[in-house]
Amino acid sequence: MGGSDRSVAVLGTGLMGTAMAHRMLDQGLAVVVWDRAIDHARPLAGRGAEVVATAAEAVRGARAVITMLPLVASGH
Repeated sequence: MGGSDRSVAVLGTGLMGTAMAHRMLDQGLAVVVWDRAIDHARPLAGRGAEVVATAAEAVRGARAVITMLPLVASGH
């Protein structure tokens, strides 16, 4: 899919990211999704989202990027 076809990239498809992606798909937006655990993102393909293998691929050409990623403590 070319960059001009993309509207929103969703990075992180846990509970909140998935819910947001569903809402955007309901509104007819083009949605590209990525998650470190690609199996979390795959169910969105059935709704019309494009599932990609890397975060860089997801954001390429996106008009908006939504990140719903866990905070990882550095231990400091």
